[in-house]
Amino acid sequence: MGIYKGKDIEEAITKGLKDLNVKKEDATIKILEEGSGGIFGLFSKEAEVSITPLSSEEIRKRDQLKKLQLIGSIAGAIFLIVITGLLILFGPKDDTSKSAKQATHSSKVMKQTTDPTSSSIKTDSSSSESSKTSSSETLSSSSSASSSSSAPPSTPSILTAENNTEFATILQTEDPDKINEFVNKYKGQVLEFDGYIADIASSEGRNTYFDILIYSGDFMGKDIANPSPYFKLTEVRPSIDSAFNPFNGNDISEDQNVHIKAKINGYSLNQQLLYLSVIEIKPR
Repeated sequence: MGIYKGKDIEEAITKGLKDLNVKKEDATIKILEEGSGGIFGLFSKEAEVSITPLSSEEIRKRDQLKKLQLIGSIAGAIFLIVITGLLILFGPKDDTSKSAKQATHSSKVMKQTTDPTSSSIKTDSSSSESSKTSSSETLSSSSSASSSSSAPPSTPSILTAENNTEFATILQTEDPDKINEFVNKYKGQVLEFDGYIADIASSEGRNTYFDILIYSGDFMGKDIANPSPYFKLTEVRPSIDSAFNPFNGNDISEDQNVHIKAKINGYSLNQQLLYLSVIEIKPR
């Protein structure tokens, strides 16, 4: 694995692929830093990526999977063509005599409605059309009223324990099934809550990147903790990330009470970790 930098992500990737002498599809690429141009050219940050070449065994398995997928697609297309042909050959035939009778009946009805002597038929037809129009309007009104009355309430733009009872319940549980159900429903939504830093460690051995574990509520002691999901921030850089500006450059440490606003990224049932993308975090 190698870490490469550039003025943007594309340049960093190009440098890495050239240095490792591999194709893009034959490598695992992870974006570490998207980079930015800064303000008036100041405070700019380079893009940074890590590139790990695939092993020959991984490439062999990938190519084999592509071949199997192609064979499956071809087989599916052939099966669809065969079924369509069988339906055309052995499907139900049109009843031409019945169609002819229906056409004759329609012709007679049309002749009667255009005959000036058939006033009763025209009147009945008009009444029927009027009745249909009235019924249609009534049905449309009922449908609109029903739709209006059953419309679900809107979800707040930021979920808190005060405006969302589901989130208030989740903040006090470690049940992975309930947490997973909540995340599946509100993934991508922004959360805001009080918590504390339960653990902080360098990410993959890099000094400037950290993984932070957060519990809800207040820190009460090393051996005391209320039930809470395990909220995780991955690969954050407190020294330069604007989300950590409220700390004013002070060190972030374990057991510190914080107020956090972050977006739900997903949940790992195996690790029982609720992943967040931090928007703002500040001490309290």
